[in-house]
Amino acid sequence: MIITHESGPTTEHWSRKHAARLLLFILALLGAACAPTLTLQSLEPGPVNLGGATELLIVDGQGRRSGRELVFAELESQARAGGHYRVVDQSESGTRVDVAGRDVRLSGSARRLKDDQRGMRVDVLEWIADERTRTEVRKDKKGVEQSYTIRTLEGRVLLAITVFDQANRALLAEREFEGIAASTDLKNTSDDSVLRAAAKDAVARFFGEVTPRTVARKVQLDDSDKGQATIIETAKQGSIAQARADVQAYLKTHPQNAAAHYNLAVFLDAMGEHGAALASYDEALRLAPKEFYRSSRADCARRKAAADALK
Repeated sequence: MIITHESGPTTEHWSRKHAARLLLFILALLGAACAPTLTLQSLEPGPVNLGGATELLIVDGQGRRSGRELVFAELESQARAGGHYRVVDQSESGTRVDVAGRDVRLSGSARRLKDDQRGMRVDVLEWIADERTRTEVRKDKKGVEQSYTIRTLEGRVLLAITVFDQANRALLAEREFEGIAASTDLKNTSDDSVLRAAAKDAVARFFGEVTPRTVARKVQLDDSDKGQATIIETAKQGSIAQARADVQAYLKTHPQNAAAHYNLAVFLDAMGEHGAALASYDEALRLAPKEFYRSSRADCARRKAAADALK
């Protein structure tokens, strides 16, 4: 019985094939690196999404009164500095807020919130300043280890914050935010100063959770059609609205130009018109299913979802 063995591709064949694929990949990367881009900025929700809120109303709070007053003032101050929210102290209005899981019950002189408002209950759980001592071992100039006693004044503030919407749903339910501040300059540091610094730290942690953030991403333009060179240059100079108008005019005489549909999608995307941009991305993909068209469309879809979440 004779068994024959059919020879498969040689090692040399596979090496050539792999090298060719690698070359194409490198050329694609170089092409993408040289292609013009636009930087698109979009607003995305923070870890805790408060929707379209622009005003936070402090309607209730428990705990040390002097601490609450300082924390409320710090909330107002950091909100002004951040620029996204306005915080208003209405804690003396007589409204009581009780939290049960994700439900909030209001009693007293409660008023219905507007669509762009969120209510807050801010409790001061801890408001402590005390002196602490620790020992550190350091080497002196001669390399001999020496023990040193370090005395610090430490302030610790612990807040429990609830944020709710007009449907009395808790978007943030008694979430704890801790702030700590310490100083080794005991002669020139008071309990009040470290507590203020600790309160500032705790409030900053709260805003870090709820404040939307601006995200910048670069999106590649399609410069394969030299007839759009002036349009792309206009966009790169920052005149996005003009570039959009120009490419729309260009499409009247070049309706099957994939690059024009794609660049229009990018311009619409940059102007925040995500729904229209997605339609133009789809038309470009129908005419020329380029990979960077797909990735740009996916990024646009994410920006639209983020914008919708903030409404």
